[in-house]
Amino acid sequence: LYKKLNLTLSETVKQNIKNSITILDEKIGIELTEPNQIVGLSKRYKHIIFIGTDINHFPPKANDNFLYSYDDELKYFYANNYFTSSQTQLNELKRLSDNLYIITASYSGKRELAPSILLDDKFDKTIDISDIKSVNQLALEGKTTLKDFNIDTYTDIKVDDIEVTHLSASQINSYLTCPLRYLYLYKIKLQAPNQKEDGFDVMEQGSLMHLCYELFGTRIKEDKIIFIDKDKLYNLMYAVSTDAYNHEDTREPKYSEPMVENIYHKIFLNTLQAGLKDDRANGLLAKFVDYYIENADEFKYFEKTEFEEKFMLDNKLKPYELKDENDTNYFIKGSIDRFDDLENYINIIDYKSKKVNGIDKEKQEEIDMQKDIQLALYILYAKQKYPNKIYNSYLLSFKGNERGVKFASLSSAEDGKYNDEYEENLKKLIFDTKKSIENGEFSFCNSDEKVCGYCDIKNICHEGVLGEN
Repeated sequence: LYKKLNLTLSETVKQNIKNSITILDEKIGIELTEPNQIVGLSKRYKHIIFIGTDINHFPPKANDNFLYSYDDELKYFYANNYFTSSQTQLNELKRLSDNLYIITASYSGKRELAPSILLDDKFDKTIDISDIKSVNQLALEGKTTLKDFNIDTYTDIKVDDIEVTHLSASQINSYLTCPLRYLYLYKIKLQAPNQKEDGFDVMEQGSLMHLCYELFGTRIKEDKIIFIDKDKLYNLMYAVSTDAYNHEDTREPKYSEPMVENIYHKIFLNTLQAGLKDDRANGLLAKFVDYYIENADEFKYFEKTEFEEKFMLDNKLKPYELKDENDTNYFIKGSIDRFDDLENYINIIDYKSKKVNGIDKEKQEEIDMQKDIQLALYILYAKQKYPNKIYNSYLLSFKGNERGVKFASLSSAEDGKYNDEYEENLKKLIFDTKKSIENGEFSFCNSDEKVCGYCDIKNICHEGVLGEN
């Protein structure tokens, strides 16, 4: 499978995967059903495993059967006679199977359940399986093992000769969320076999949205448009969105296959354009224009705004200027969606397509506790590049009821979280992360379901074993 998907794997990883593979015959499978669903069938089964205690519980309560007449219940459904019903089902299970297994539960710390009196002398082999534990339980007790495979290698992988020459906010965030995820995605470079969408996938939708915002702002800035006529700006955004849709970055993206246009692509564009030239409820682009109109004067009509601002920091976390296009002597590299260099303060905006209607308390806590360092990294750069100002960095979404929602933020203002102590902790965190990666510290971080649910590697890590503990 990994050959078919053209995955890039080291020889060690290939061997580890091969060692853990079990080949199953294509006819092997398990059918889960109720006993009464197979009574009367002509199909035979090699094995039937009956799990439960129904065939041991009788007589029933008098009010158990009420859907049919009493005579019908007696004749066809063994009304108030669990014994006959259970006996019939047991005989059918025997008839349909070559091998029948009856598993009876016992209550831990309580009176042990006796075997059903229906079990005759044909069940001559009794096996106590009470000591058998689930994989989940064994994993939690540290008792899982793989043949010829050192469990320590899997839980705390030691990787030699890893050098961390370049990092980004997303890579650091990924490591802080789960070191094992970082290893698979950024070092082993595994990619999940995602099914191709009929139209734009989530990443492509976000890219098109960002490009519309960028081209709109660029037109405002370059053409020195200082009017705030709503209809004219709506028309401008409509034209910009068409340009973005036909842009080479959309038609021929760098890291994926060229776009083969179909109706789903057109539907998504039409959804983005809602409200610009029709009476539909405003889509993301119309909401962006409304947001701009409300704040155009504060932004100085984007006169001192940079879009998709690229920035680099050296290995001392100082701003770094590339000497040429082949220069790779930076340590951290990033891109800022919008950078407003205003008179007394800097606005740093990162556009998101997340649906929000107010402050995202969980995301804000991650930023405050430095579990997400994206906004902090932006301020670290801006503070050194443009000194003696107030720095406001925030995540902005138009996917909600309001025109624009700042759902998480970080500020160097007097009441803001970003101060000297926050900055020193940030720098230490970055260098500690670099050191941990180079030391091969890639243990699994048992994240919550929300984190693991969107992880590309969840099917090949411990998440499926350890659950949500």
